[in-house]
Amino acid sequence: VQRNVLDFLINYMPPDSHNLGDLRAQVVTKAIESISRNDVSLKKRVYAWLCGPEEDHWESYFREKSLLPTAKALTNLFEEAKLQQSPKRFVKTVKLVLSLFDNEAILNVAADRVISTTMTHGVAARDLSKDTDVDSSMSSFVEYLSPLRILGQLLSAMKSIVAQGGKLTDADFKRSSFGLSYLVFGEEERTSASLMLWKVIEICVSELPTVAEDVECLESALSFCILACNALQPQSLGDSGFSAERAPVLLSFCAFLGNWLDEHVTLAASILWKDYDSADPMEEERCERSMQESRNEDEQMSVAAVRGCTLIIALSKLVD
Repeated sequence: VQRNVLDFLINYMPPDSHNLGDLRAQVVTKAIESISRNDVSLKKRVYAWLCGPEEDHWESYFREKSLLPTAKALTNLFEEAKLQQSPKRFVKTVKLVLSLFDNEAILNVAADRVISTTMTHGVAARDLSKDTDVDSSMSSFVEYLSPLRILGQLLSAMKSIVAQGGKLTDADFKRSSFGLSYLVFGEEERTSASLMLWKVIEICVSELPTVAEDVECLESALSFCILACNALQPQSLGDSGFSAERAPVLLSFCAFLGNWLDEHVTLAASILWKDYDSADPMEEERCERSMQESRNEDEQMSVAAVRGCTLIIALSKLVD
């Protein structure tokens, strides 16, 4: 039945057909879901419907007629997983995405748009999941698309928001942190990764003053910066991590954190400076222990302060 329906769609109703009307998203969704049966003939029919009959023009056909309804269908599937609080449905949708991307035309046209959607919903799925299925599916997703492509999309999204005069939100930082946590760069990728990671850190640090009044968002921003700095450690990226012209990034952040601590979190600062001094650099494990010990009415600010000082240490390690 599915084969016959897909044959009918191929011959008479392309994805942008007006005859589909309000059912377009539902029909595209069901067509994509049929791929999960791992039936090669079904996959070929879905590709033929979404990309058209002429292989030389697959990309242009998909971009013109199928990109928007396909993106909408995948978003709907991720939203259903979120509403049902079902990490398993999220994992299933990621597998459908990878099956779609087996078609190079769909991969080339839709990848960047789908990366952002996948990362956004992955945050919620991982928070709900008690097993490793979400992590495994995301690792497969990143490996399939390549870590550099994922990092490039995260950087592009941040640059776009800032360039348009927008403000990076808590959700933006959490999505970026989620994506960054799965990136592992190979030897040949390290130089390119280093340049992009430093650009990410520069953007993030430049935006800190605009999010300072939202402590939850600030903590997410600092956590994201720490992840980026850890990815830039010399043992990860060799000698390409730090150069003298990047020193202003460290100085800018230290100045911001000093002003922020002075204005907002006297209690948090006293906790931090009592526990640590310049001769005894903080390690992440000790920072986490300090955060556990500083649960009080200023909890969020204390946590953000510890994150900030952890970031200073992470940045300082890159100067060596």
